[in-house]
Amino acid sequence: TSEMAKAALRERLRNDIQGAMSSLRRTATRDASGPVAAPSQADVVKFARVYTLHRGDLDRLGRLLGLSPAMLRDRPPRNATEFATALLAGDYTGDTTELRRKLLRKRLSIDLSAMAPQLKPTTTREAVAEADPDAIRAAARAYGAAGGDLATLAGLCRVPQHLLEISRPKDAEDFARK
Repeated sequence: TSEMAKAALRERLRNDIQGAMSSLRRTATRDASGPVAAPSQADVVKFARVYTLHRGDLDRLGRLLGLSPAMLRDRPPRNATEFATALLAGDYTGDTTELRRKLLRKRLSIDLSAMAPQLKPTTTREAVAEADPDAIRAAARAYGAAGGDLATLAGLCRVPQHLLEISRPKDAEDFARK
């Protein structure tokens, strides 16, 4: 019965789609990848007025408009009209992830430079510990019991066989030391 219900649903959908297709008309798809339309003169005038009202203070404009002051300082406008045109063209938005990375690197560099005098040089000591002789003997016995077969040893030691093959042991003593 569920198969019959599915078949009936499919038939109904097919009929509905065919009915809807008759009312559709063909259109031409426009590609938005072309040049972006220039901002309207009214918009340029509005943002130029904002620039003038704040006397070109880039920090204040950045806070007011949610722009990066660093981006504004990197490309400072010569006048209000240039500011408005660049703003509307998206020149001051920047790639926020790349901008954040740059700011983080700069802050880390400054912090590291500030802390460098407080850091003290240290000597790293490596402890060379000898393996327990009983553990070496047990590993050598396991090698002998497996007859040197790496697949069997991998199962016994619960290690991937390819790791044993990378550094293939010469004998029981070599296996135990590795």
